[in-house]
Amino acid sequence: MNIKYFFLLAIISGLLFSCGEYNDDTPPTLEDFRVNNSTENAVIDELDITDALIISGFFQDDLALYSYTLSVNPLGDTPDNFQYPSLISFDTTFFIGGAQTKIFREIALGSNQIASGNYQLTINFEDDAENQGIPQSIDFEVINQAPSISLFNFPFGEDTIFIPAGEFTLEGNLDDRDKNLSSIGVVLLERTFNPEEINPDSAFIEEVIDVRTITVEGTPQGFSELYTLSPNGPNQTYSFLIRGTDSTALSNQVTVSVIAE
Repeated sequence: MNIKYFFLLAIISGLLFSCGEYNDDTPPTLEDFRVNNSTENAVIDELDITDALIISGFFQDDLALYSYTLSVNPLGDTPDNFQYPSLISFDTTFFIGGAQTKIFREIALGSNQIASGNYQLTINFEDDAENQGIPQSIDFEVINQAPSISLFNFPFGEDTIFIPAGEFTLEGNLDDRDKNLSSIGVVLLERTFNPEEINPDSAFIEEVIDVRTITVEGTPQGFSELYTLSPNGPNQTYSFLIRGTDSTALSNQVTVSVIAE
């Protein structure tokens, strides 16, 4: 064989081999995966609208990354019907590229707050050849804040006042550190003394005479409700049950009384 022909054949064979398809079977990796800077159990105290779910990590692959997927699931006694942040739902996929990619994704809780409880965030990821990396999970706890109620008619620390019979305006303010108020509910009870009842715990007969629900948005939220109190006798007692509720069904209730003279 001509030596020039031999070398030409070797060069052509090498070129054909180098142009052959590369079988990528190496999965990508994820390092330093964190939720709110925690690698294990994160605590998210939803104090205001700026709180967020912050996800970070460093992906690597031998050739090219493709995507990662986030999913959130409640743990233990946490209710299944919790609300997700606006950018997180089951199997939310984000696309990435390159052989090395660092992610830092901040998902504002905002008005779509998660109910209080324990959750697990799982991240799945793959490269351009559909090689799956090893999924990683981090548990996190959400501490939601209940609304707070303040009443203008009642001096601080007092829950009973004397008023003249007739019109009475219940005034107050509802606030929520999470800024996700939903409604204000007010129930008015008329309490009538029963002199024939020996047991002091049962000496009053209570009757619901008014129920109101006020839908609200934003915080703080003032309220002013006018009532007409017509006593059946002297020193008639009325009780107001005021309940503030947020969008995650977390609520707080205050009970006060007025005695109409």
